Amino acid sequence: VWRALLGQPLDRSDLAAIDTICVQNLERIEAACESTILSQEQFEAEVGELKFCAPGSDGKSMELKPGGAGIAVTMANRREYVALVETRRLAEFEVQTAAIQRGLATVVPMSILQLFTWQELETLVAGKPGVDIEYLKKHTDYRGFEPGSDVIRWFWAAMESFSPEDRA
Repeated sequence: VWRALLGQPLDRSDLAAIDTICVQNLERIEAACESTILSQEQFEAEVGELKFCAPGSDGKSMELKPGGAGIAVTMANRREYVALVETRRLAEFEVQTAAIQRGLATVVPMSILQLFTWQELETLVAGKPGVDIEYLKKHTDYRGFEPGSDVIRWFWAAMESFSPEDRA
């Protein structure tokens, strides 16, 4: 979403961030003919009988091109299928992203936002992904508890045992 907010082009890594299974399937379809698959039957056995339709994020099937429900994915047209799925999935949230972008631009002009990378924008808006346990300990208000009580010590021991992802 951060790249899109800055108007930067999206790529497969952005799709992977929201749907890793979709990307894994696309990569499997792309690679299917690069191995030992020599016939359409082998191709279909590897990837299934696909049509030029794909599920969106809402689970509903969408045609990737006019008449897509009647067009089989073959060894010859698989790259077109993969490109259409990727393009369609990356475009799914354009309306929502544009609304967020308009709202953000009411606070910070787009000309200023363009000065940031998408990673910098994410940090500015969402903060750093890590949780500094020592900082939290120092600034925690223990209402109804003593800092040295068992329950507080257990809490901090549990927090320290978590991975950085679990802490956030």
